[in-house]
Amino acid sequence: VTDAAGNVSTVSDTSTVIQIGYVESKSYNYYRNIELPVSLSYEMGNKNFKTAINAGVIINLASWYRGKVLDTSFQVVNVNPKENDGITKHSVGLSLYGSISFIKPINERADIFAEPYFRYSLSKLQNTAYNFSQRFSALGLTLGIRYKLNYRKQHY
Repeated sequence: VTDAAGNVSTVSDTSTVIQIGYVESKSYNYYRNIELPVSLSYEMGNKNFKTAINAGVIINLASWYRGKVLDTSFQVVNVNPKENDGITKHSVGLSLYGSISFIKPINERADIFAEPYFRYSLSKLQNTAYNFSQRFSALGLTLGIRYKLNYRKQHY
């Protein structure tokens, strides 16, 4: 007999059975959010190159989770809170956000930019019944083109 921790015990009676094996399970987990970013930005530079510092919060308004994870006894449980044994709970969350933008104008109406960013979640996905707690953080790079819709010529 093999327990959840992987310890093998032999049980003897009029017959002896030893069973050793493993279970393989694959799960694709999905986390979807609707969020509202609130940030402040300070931009500096000239007409050839600009840099901006951005900081703020991201408010998680709604979340959807789907998939499976292992609990502390290595049993497969759903992460979806709508399932009977779902371990996550929907709640409003808050994250801190910071970035630095490097901006290169390509003409008077458009810029290209690269923005390395860091996001740190202040809120946790947690369920004390399953001893489950998870916090999201992200480090990334945003690349893009910014087009000025309401363009007015700037004088430097």
